[in-house]
Amino acid sequence: MAGKNRLQKRKTQYTNFYGYFNNKSKKYQKLKDGMRGLNEKITEYSELPAEEFDEEKKRELVNSYAAVMRALEEMLKKLVKSFQPDMEEIGLFVAVRSIMSKDYKTLNSSLQSGKNASLNDILEESRSKTVKLDEDLEKTERSSGNQNTRYKIKIKKDEENEITGYFTKDKTSVTDSNEQEYVFESLNAIADKYDLNYQSLERGGFYDAACRLVKNPGIFDLVSTANSLNQCLAEGCNSTLKKFAKACTVNGKTDKETLSIIKNIKDPVHFRALLEFMNALAKPMFENSNKTALGINSGAFTNRRNAAVSSVADALGVSEIVAHSENLKIQIDDNNEDEELRLPPKFIKGTFMEEVKGEDVRKADENSELYKADFSCLEGSKGLVKNIANIQILDYLVGNPDRHSANVIYNIKDGKLLSIVGIDNDTCFGFNDHTKYMAAVTPEKLMVIPKDTADRLMTMDEESFKFMLYGYQITSLEAENAVKRLRVLKEKIMEGEKVYENSVEGNLVPGKLKVCDDEELDKLSIHSQLASKGTDKDGNEFIDTKNLFGFITRRFLEGKGSSDVITNYKEAAFKDIAELCTTDASKINSDLGEFEPDSIKTLLYKEMYKSAAEASGLLNGNITYLNVFKDKEDNKLYRIEFSEKMKRLKIAVQTAIERIDTVSEKYAEVINKEENKYFKANLSDLKNDFMSAKEKIDRIGENIEKWNSVVRESKELYEKKKETNDRLKKEAEVKIKKIRLNQLRNDVNTYLEPIEENLAFTRYELSDLSKQIEKENNPEKKNKLTGDLRKKNTENNLNRLSSDAAYGIVSIITDPEGYKNSDSFRRGLAAGLIRYNYSLVNIGRKPQVNKGLKGIPTDLTDYDKCMEDMLKSADFQKTAEKLTPADFTEGDLKKLADGKLPDCFKKIADEYKAELENPLKQNIMGK
Repeated sequence: MAGKNRLQKRKTQYTNFYGYFNNKSKKYQKLKDGMRGLNEKITEYSELPAEEFDEEKKRELVNSYAAVMRALEEMLKKLVKSFQPDMEEIGLFVAVRSIMSKDYKTLNSSLQSGKNASLNDILEESRSKTVKLDEDLEKTERSSGNQNTRYKIKIKKDEENEITGYFTKDKTSVTDSNEQEYVFESLNAIADKYDLNYQSLERGGFYDAACRLVKNPGIFDLVSTANSLNQCLAEGCNSTLKKFAKACTVNGKTDKETLSIIKNIKDPVHFRALLEFMNALAKPMFENSNKTALGINSGAFTNRRNAAVSSVADALGVSEIVAHSENLKIQIDDNNEDEELRLPPKFIKGTFMEEVKGEDVRKADENSELYKADFSCLEGSKGLVKNIANIQILDYLVGNPDRHSANVIYNIKDGKLLSIVGIDNDTCFGFNDHTKYMAAVTPEKLMVIPKDTADRLMTMDEESFKFMLYGYQITSLEAENAVKRLRVLKEKIMEGEKVYENSVEGNLVPGKLKVCDDEELDKLSIHSQLASKGTDKDGNEFIDTKNLFGFITRRFLEGKGSSDVITNYKEAAFKDIAELCTTDASKINSDLGEFEPDSIKTLLYKEMYKSAAEASGLLNGNITYLNVFKDKEDNKLYRIEFSEKMKRLKIAVQTAIERIDTVSEKYAEVINKEENKYFKANLSDLKNDFMSAKEKIDRIGENIEKWNSVVRESKELYEKKKETNDRLKKEAEVKIKKIRLNQLRNDVNTYLEPIEENLAFTRYELSDLSKQIEKENNPEKKNKLTGDLRKKNTENNLNRLSSDAAYGIVSIITDPEGYKNSDSFRRGLAAGLIRYNYSLVNIGRKPQVNKGLKGIPTDLTDYDKCMEDMLKSADFQKTAEKLTPADFTEGDLKKLADGKLPDCFKKIADEYKAELENPLKQNIMGK
């Protein structure tokens, strides 16, 4: 029945839309006609069984949807450009388009798949999945990114199987309209947590100070993310305020007002509350600045863009390269046992992203494959190059600016990287140029595309691609830009086909996209061929990370696995310390306040209260919890140790727990029964607080020890990796050299082909002219034929010399040493070089051969240098002496006469000058 209800809902919606348009002026005529035609088709096909709803009918319905959506686009453009746009009507049109987009996409997919399905069933598939959870969403494990909070949940895939993944709520940005409410909620939460008075915070300098501080760029960076906030809290009040003060000096000028605020912060609890409130203010600023930079509407649910990217990956046939994401609704039922009083269910809308198995840099430890892997993990894995190439192509198509190390899951087995999967694609599809930001790949850095992906891209319909995106809150401008990127990829593919028309397997030209089959992709070197490289200001080569192959290469060449593990232990320690001095400290303060220290006169009670208060004081005190120092041998790695105060805190917490246990067991009976019950509950709460603190302190110690252990081991591990990396790089260079030589051989053969054809044809013409001269008795005609013969002979000699030169180049490939002793090669090369440098015959093949010669490790790569050396060579002098004017064209003979060719050709020049007066010369030179 669900499918029938869905179809009925669409009928009602589309009828209402038509009624709305029908009351409008003639400028809405296309919409009226389109919607009327669509409604008629839906009514006609709604009762058809699956076998009768055939391909032709599906195509008709898809075309009807497309006609309405085109008309909607036209009207939206007109409305937006009007003098006073009706925002309510624009909102309605966008909503209509979004609904129709989902139906269009599902119908189009059904059409492409060829599967039998009724209209009821097809429209049912366009419905967002709805699930009920067995647990409270707010109590599930969660992780907070810079923009969204992800809840780890399990949903049913079918009756027997469950899928684990991450749910993100639909959430709009904090804007001018809801900023006040957001600030109120944040400030109220801070006041409750630290037992502070909300009104005093609002009226006092707390709010103004937080706003002033967070607007400073340097201070903003220190508090804007969860990790940076935790580090500040872990390093303590004084250390952090010193950083704040340093950030107040910009270009030598001090922001005195901000500095004054910092100097007035003295109470550590007030400092922590202020820091957390600044983080609350910084989060929407961070998110909005990203949206503004990328051109994403501030009201957009960015989480839905994960589902949009997943949908595009499906259309390209590469669904496995990104974590599958889809729109999801979580149903929240009222648990009231009385059905009459039970409220209707509520729904939380959002996006569900499936969990991907593999190595995550955010969870890497010293036992993970990422920590141990070196460059060898990139070589020899079947399908790896295709996998990375597909992600890079998809990222460009969807405008992804943020494919950093934490947004990739690595599938490593037995030391080999088998594949990677992209996750967290929620910053895609902005209308600004995404390639200017973060780690986005540019079209020039795209080197290869798998053949099956290229085939799908070339046949992808631009209109269908655009319409598909509207169901994910993608705007018209964003969709148009996505279509432009699709066109760029198609143009790159067509351009590459021309460039690589005569290319050998494995040869790549920088900046040109090559379509490769799976076999060729597996033979390519990620480091030596696919990783984009650049040169810094000092001339040192570096691997460009704005290219996914380069990004992956650098991770394993530079041993980033060690850095990941160190970072994870550091952040885990900082997170626990931050919770200790905020959440745990607040709870202990609150629960300790339930006791009256003078109400009971026993010594043990007083000792218990005293030890608990001492531990609480240490937690709340203005202290630095960790010693942070640079490693002297490698300042990229730094270690942390327990500070003396941290050790004192550990002892104080343990003592408090022991004394709470003693009081709880032996001395609670001194109070009357009612008080005893209350007293025991308070003792239990206080003990739980301290137990939570103790667990964190123990965990901090473990993480610090692991951190230091990895720092010690990482240097030795890095040296071992470096040996392997250097060896593999050299092997790759040899491989690339062979590919370049093969390409050179191919270029030379391509160059020779027309010359060989010309030589064969010229020989035939020479033979024919010779026969004509023998038979000719007329002196004038005979002289004419003789002149033609000389011209053809000159052309033949020059082509022969070109052929000799080309064959000589081939001999370098087959016998790099033997060519030096080849007289025929020297003569051919000399003649060929003369022709190349002085354009004696314009065959137009120099660029190909010259480019190919760059792969040869000899001075032959430098034509000018080679010519200079040849002119000094005795062998060349002899070669030059054997040449005659017949080996040159008239234009080059004029250069000889004008002294524009080297002196070694003086003899030829003199002969040419002497012949200038010869009457037959006019015929010889073809005049």
